[in-house]
Amino acid sequence: MNTSFFKGKKITVFGLGLHGGGVGTVKFLSSCGAKVIVTDIKTREQLAPSLEKLKDVKNIQYVLGQHRPEDFTKVDMVIKTPGASWTDKNVKLALDAGVPVEIDSSIFFKLCKNPIIGVTGSKGKTTIATFIYEIIKSSGKNVIKVGIGQISVLDKLALLKKDSVVVFELSSWRLSALGRNKLSPHIAVFKNILRDHLNYYKTMNDYIEDKKNIFLFQKPKDWLVINQDDEKVVEAAKTAPSQMFRFSYSPIKDKKSVFVENEAVYLNNGIDVKKIANFSDIKIPGRHNLSNII
Repeated sequence: MNTSFFKGKKITVFGLGLHGGGVGTVKFLSSCGAKVIVTDIKTREQLAPSLEKLKDVKNIQYVLGQHRPEDFTKVDMVIKTPGASWTDKNVKLALDAGVPVEIDSSIFFKLCKNPIIGVTGSKGKTTIATFIYEIIKSSGKNVIKVGIGQISVLDKLALLKKDSVVVFELSSWRLSALGRNKLSPHIAVFKNILRDHLNYYKTMNDYIEDKKNIFLFQKPKDWLVINQDDEKVVEAAKTAPSQMFRFSYSPIKDKKSVFVENEAVYLNNGIDVKKIANFSDIKIPGRHNLSNII
């Protein structure tokens, strides 16, 4: 896919919202020459801050305070808000009509030609993604962080350079869309699995299945980094097709890993084991932050 794909296409943005993602999607589609329909159950008054940001954008039709069936069945594509369930009646209308349904993240993955480091986990993914971003940045490389904060995912496409590396925070909602498109990042970091979002998912297993999309479609030369101390992550990762690297609070002597032993952090590169830091070298307090760092 490239940006010319959208030219002249009739595309519905399902959910404008107030957090910037919908606005960014609309601006991106308009810049690509798409004919955009914005539909949201909220009223024009409720969406005033977002509408103000779009006042100079052309080729937009607004359907607010309601959803019309034809905006899901008689269009070329629907781009839904990540929080809208795949079982939502309007999403099902589109799918049953053979209309492709995407989210901003799946569009980003299809358009991005740069290496992507994806980070997921029930807790700690924002911290880890930020650490990775700052480490890469401090090395002098061109790095872009995506999915962190209230900034549109698609806005970041314009910032990419040939040598850019992308660090992408991936929620289970985003991973659900990636899985439907058989997409996974080149490097995946999987921190933990806790009971979360069960107001969105019918079962814990459904939640875990979406999380697994961070690695399910990796290639054999890609990398999956897992938390060896989380039993659910370890069990889920058994189906990974990629190379694996582990991190743990306990020594791991027989696998590529970073682990803790005797108040120090060690790296096992698969050939030998080397100390890389003492606890005293790490200034950020808290066991959870040490786990995020390693």
